[in-house]
Amino acid sequence: MSTSDARRYLLQSGPGALARLIGNPSMAKAIRHQATALERAVGEPTIQAVAPPRCDQPHFEVLDEGDELLVLAELPAARAWELRVYAYAGRLSVHLREAGRRYSHQLPTAIIPASVRPEFRNGILSVWLTKRRVQGT
Repeated sequence: MSTSDARRYLLQSGPGALARLIGNPSMAKAIRHQATALERAVGEPTIQAVAPPRCDQPHFEVLDEGDELLVLAELPAARAWELRVYAYAGRLSVHLREAGRRYSHQLPTAIIPASVRPEFRNGILSVWLTKRRVQGT
């Protein structure tokens, strides 16, 4: 007998069944009253399977190396020939042609887009980017 069947039986059987199970008629009546009120307020309980969150976005790490930024991204299933790396408007974008996936990461500072130097080894993408110098400093 499932939990919901047992609950339904107890609610339909009245305080007598609860009293026999609990051994205290006044307590059984209070439990039945609370269960009925809860069922009216909440309705029939449902159980939903919740899938774990998808981790499609690779982990990006940005290191400040003086005049340059080093961005590291974990792409374990990628192959070097399918990677395309772009930098624009303060963002780094990585495209995997075969998988049809695109990943983007906000950069902490302005960079020179033409300075992109990617290197891919053992599932780790390393991208060197030259910082844009701010006028007046």
